[in-house]
Amino acid sequence: MDAGPILLQKKIAIGAGMTASELHAALAAEGAALIIETLRGLRDGSVRETAQDESRASFAPSLKKEHGRIDWSRPGIEILRQVRAFDPWPGSFARTTRGLLKVHKAAFHEHLPGAPDDAAPGDLFLGAGSFLVRCGSGWIELLNVQPENGNSMESRSYLNGIRNDHGFNLL
Repeated sequence: MDAGPILLQKKIAIGAGMTASELHAALAAEGAALIIETLRGLRDGSVRETAQDESRASFAPSLKKEHGRIDWSRPGIEILRQVRAFDPWPGSFARTTRGLLKVHKAAFHEHLPGAPDDAAPGDLFLGAGSFLVRCGSGWIELLNVQPENGNSMESRSYLNGIRNDHGFNLL
């Protein structure tokens, strides 16, 4: 939690696909420049304190590993936001018949032409190198994944490795 007066502040845009780790890097760069500007402003008297609006303060709970488990019954857009927000910690993951599968990058599709109409949340649709999972609403395309005890890879590479495993499923 942050408290006390504001000396300087700057807003930055959060890109549509930006992850928490990418936002952290952008904020670190902006923050470093802002510290220098603040110190110069304090030295020459151009920086003035501004009180924070304490009514707008919010608390974030500590994240635990289990918070990263993907619940495929949730709307796909929420799952996409989870993947972006939980990178790098606690990460987002699904349990599969082959162990844990971390999801590093994903995309959301509201409608998926050619997909089965009767697909239930958690059902897979593997086709043309795409790795898609039905959600409570829409589909999540897994773009970059990491199998348990493995390296991060594009989903196409992962699919090539499990292509002959007809027993692969999400749990």
